[in-house]
Amino acid sequence: MNLNKVTFTLLVSLLMTFLFVTAASACSLNDEYIMEINIDEQNINIADHSDSATEGNWISLSGGSSFSLPSPLTFTYNGVNYTETTINERNINVSLNVDNFTDYVITYPYATHQMYTNVSGLNNVEIEFSGSDYFAEEKVDVYLFNSTISDVKQTMLDLLEGDTSSLNGMFNSVMQLSEGVALDSNGDMSMDYGTLDAGSYCVLIILPDENVLLSATAFEVLDYNSDVVVSSESENVTLDVQLENAPATTYTYGAILVKESEYKADVRVEFDGTKDGFNSSVNGHLVVDGFDLIGMELNDMHKSNVSDLLTDIYGSDNISIVYSTVPFSNASLLLDTSDLSSGDYILFTGAMSDHDMVAFDEKKGSVSNGQFQLAT
Repeated sequence: MNLNKVTFTLLVSLLMTFLFVTAASACSLNDEYIMEINIDEQNINIADHSDSATEGNWISLSGGSSFSLPSPLTFTYNGVNYTETTINERNINVSLNVDNFTDYVITYPYATHQMYTNVSGLNNVEIEFSGSDYFAEEKVDVYLFNSTISDVKQTMLDLLEGDTSSLNGMFNSVMQLSEGVALDSNGDMSMDYGTLDAGSYCVLIILPDENVLLSATAFEVLDYNSDVVVSSESENVTLDVQLENAPATTYTYGAILVKESEYKADVRVEFDGTKDGFNSSVNGHLVVDGFDLIGMELNDMHKSNVSDLLTDIYGSDNISIVYSTVPFSNASLLLDTSDLSSGDYILFTGAMSDHDMVAFDEKKGSVSNGQFQLAT
């Protein structure tokens, strides 16, 4: 389901903040930095992130439309604070400004993320960086990449093998580079990218003089608007989905109805300094093991194992999921609500084509005695 790809996009955004490397001169680790990575003579520091929406070194988005994130969304790191190794005759060492094998917790300060669609009025992308005042009035370089999640995953895997070629390839094919952008007296900045075509995008903000990665984020510009008509009866919900101005080809349609009070995520990352010793779990359920996705490979996002994983994470009485693959630009989906507990719910509906997300919709409502009703 598309929601999983969105969730993984956000996880990758955080991992990018910890794992991106670029070529430059070294600088000293201080309390404003969370990590320093060296591959031979290549070095970068990673700015620390905090729970603050104004000082936490986060990138927020505007334009398009917002969708709900799990709330709270927390990230916990527990592992080594220093590791060094030689891979493919390249010397690699990583230092973290955390206590060794002690939980380091960050709560993501935003409850929503932006989704864009390649239609007028919904594809204007603006970013705002809310940085620590430690970086006040510094000049930064802002990179916009037209890169997919698979590109980012491969880059991270290559880096773990000491191979920077795919990272260099990304930087050599940057879609837009804004150099020397001045942060204000609070360490903040904003940028309007105007309208962007459908695709997957990543933004990096780098302080070049000191070689610091300040922040990173990812977002999607979808191909089509979708019109979703909801009709509910006792124990089921019918969704009639129409992709606007889309060709009649094969799409996988999906819907997730999840209880709002249970829609939260504790993303835990553990790392012992080796590739095989990297794993990540969501609410205690393993999703990444040695950088391999468990039960939610990107080319299998609509398979039943993803439904099983989400059901395990949120509980069978708090979530209902349905998929359907049809050769049309419209589909009808039937969600079973008979076993759902009462309460407020979020309804996500989307469509995929060749494993790419092409449309997305969010609505809110409630379930009582097994029947769903849209919010008025």
